[in-house]
Amino acid sequence: MQTVHAQEKKLVQFSGVILHADSLAPLPFVNVFNVSRGYKGTYSDFRGFFSLVVGVGDTIRIASLGFKKQEIIIPRKTILECQHLLGDGDEPLELSLSGNQIKLNFGEVELISKLVEGKFPDYQRVIPKGHKNTLIVSRELLQASLQRAAILTTEKFKGVRFSLSNNKITIQSTNAEQEEAQEELEIEYNGEAVEIGFNVTYLLDVLANIKNSDIQISLGDANSSAVITLPKAESFKYVVMPMRI
Repeated sequence: MQTVHAQEKKLVQFSGVILHADSLAPLPFVNVFNVSRGYKGTYSDFRGFFSLVVGVGDTIRIASLGFKKQEIIIPRKTILECQHLLGDGDEPLELSLSGNQIKLNFGEVELISKLVEGKFPDYQRVIPKGHKNTLIVSRELLQASLQRAAILTTEKFKGVRFSLSNNKITIQSTNAEQEEAQEELEIEYNGEAVEIGFNVTYLLDVLANIKNSDIQISLGDANSSAVITLPKAESFKYVVMPMRI
């Protein structure tokens, strides 16, 4: 990987893909999928839309923008460097592909990197579909509540329990000393009564990387993965597996 300033490279521009820095903001790029071949990378799928996919442990994150079929795996270091260089700027990001290389242009910076060879895991298989229990909650209120609940979780499991009823969610956690935290939040919810456990670290991970005031969570039952999206903008998806508490 190299950072090149004001230097032309013979790369073919890929259909004029232009993204803005804030398009990358929802993705917590620090965590990426550890693929069995031993490499780490972020999967980009150009198939009628531009999709960025990263995953780790029991979570997977997806952000999609409008595009033509092309599948690539970008090295983790390249994504982290890109995120660092973009900062909080609002300059457009232009992607170009040529063979096994990718070029990213923004401002006066030109970043060139090799792509990772191989096939990314079939992430579509782990995305739940058809969940009927959907809630909308304030991101800041949920984040603050989970941060307090996390204090009284065990160091090893970091588990919190969600109990959902009509327009209300109860968040509970306990630790090895039998200390307990419990909070109730008002939410938009008219689904079934559901009790489900999660690793609080994964939930705080996504909440720290979203700027929207509200988030949407879709649930099945206690054994089904949850899908976190943004209201009226479901191109961003964060899938988190449940845990037994």
